[in-house]
Amino acid sequence: HYLSAPVRDVSAVTGAGDSLCAVFSAGLAAGYAPTEALELAAAAAAAAIGKVGPATFTMHELLQQIAPSVTQSAEVHTLPALQMQTQLWRETGEKIGFINGCFDLLHPGHVALLQFCTQHCDRLIVAVNSDASVRRLKGCSRPINDAETRCAMLQALPQVATVTVFEDDTPLALLEALRPDCLIKGGDYQPDQVVGAELLASYGGRVFIAPFKHGYATTRTINRINGTG
Repeated sequence: HYLSAPVRDVSAVTGAGDSLCAVFSAGLAAGYAPTEALELAAAAAAAAIGKVGPATFTMHELLQQIAPSVTQSAEVHTLPALQMQTQLWRETGEKIGFINGCFDLLHPGHVALLQFCTQHCDRLIVAVNSDASVRRLKGCSRPINDAETRCAMLQALPQVATVTVFEDDTPLALLEALRPDCLIKGGDYQPDQVVGAELLASYGGRVFIAPFKHGYATTRTINRINGTG
C-alpha cells in the first residue's frame, strides 16, 4: 500500500520516523486497519518535520495536518480522517450534522433535504451507502450511479461539508464513531424508525425530521425513464 505523505515545510527531519512508528502503533492498538493507521502516521511525520529538532506535536497540530485532505475532494474518506475532522470542528465550536442515504439520482427532494440540514448544523457529513449496500436494499438493478459518482455530485453541493461511504446496511457504526450533534432524516421517516436515534439521545444529540417534498423520488424517475411509471 503506497500513501503520499502530506507536503509541508520541512524544518528538521529529526523524529519523523519515531513519530510515524509511534502513531502507527497507536492506531493499530486502537483497532484501526493498517492502511488507516498509516494515514494517521504519515500526518504525524509531517507534523514532526515542521518543527526544529526532536520536538513533540499536539493533537491539534495533528488535526491540522490531516483535516485539509478531508474537505477538498470527493474521494472516499477513511474513518480516522473523518474522526480527526470532526474533532477539529468541535474544537472551533461548530455543530456537526449527519445524514445518510443512497443518493442515487439527485433530485429537488434531496436538495430540499440538504437545505433543511443547514438550519440545524454548521457542518454536514453525508454518509452514502456503498454500491453493494444499495443492491442489498434496492435490488440488483441499483444503484444507477456508482459510489464515486454519487460522492462527487454531493461534494459539489454547498450544503455538504464532507462525504463518506459506508458498507453496512445502516450507518450505526459511523454514528457511534463520529457522535454528531444532530441526525437528520427525510419526512418519509417517523422518529421511532430512525436508526441511531437512541444513540444520539444517550449523549444529548438530537434527531430532526425534514418536511417531505412530494412529487420527487428516485424510483419514480427510474420508472419514467423505463416507461413503466
